[in-house]
Amino acid sequence: MNTELHFDKPVEACQSVGYQSWGYRSDEDYYTVAHLVRSIQKVRAKGGNYLLNVGPKPDGTIPVEAATILRQIGKWYKGVIESLADVEPASMLTDNRDVLLTQRGSTLYVHLFREPETSSVYLHPIETLPQRATLLNTRETVEFDVVSPPRLRDAKPSRTLRLKNLPAGSCGPPGLVVKLDFDQQLVRRGSLVEAEEG
Repeated sequence: MNTELHFDKPVEACQSVGYQSWGYRSDEDYYTVAHLVRSIQKVRAKGGNYLLNVGPKPDGTIPVEAATILRQIGKWYKGVIESLADVEPASMLTDNRDVLLTQRGSTLYVHLFREPETSSVYLHPIETLPQRATLLNTRETVEFDVVSPPRLRDAKPSRTLRLKNLPAGSCGPPGLVVKLDFDQQLVRRGSLVEAEEG
């Protein structure tokens, strides 16, 4: 499941908020919100369904720790839902395997499902500038340009779209999603990504 760019058949991933048990456990170790958010991104961005489970206590109430986790995930999901609902997997548009892409028409969503190593993300071989870029988590504008980084000196094309000054590391929220609005839908033809004609 970790190597595919999209699922060719129906897939559902089932995950509990607790590390030790599918049901209630009084001395549970809970997954972090960052881990669960990135798990949701990995499955949903590839076209799969994600079932998040919580085990209620014997009296039917949800443990406080689990409820806190669910609220935080709900807040994240509410902010990025447009990037995961009614979209198509589009990770084939980039060679960067540290991100996953989804697409709806001429809008591309970049899912940072791994902790970014730097505050920039390169989307080779995309070299088309979007009209605008927005971090869905905060609704802030994202800076971008097209550059020729040293690692791509011998690549075709040698220039690529770069998203800049993202809130990487502990200062940023987990599950970053950048919305890119283009003039036309992007398609991949061989080693190039181009705007679709028509």
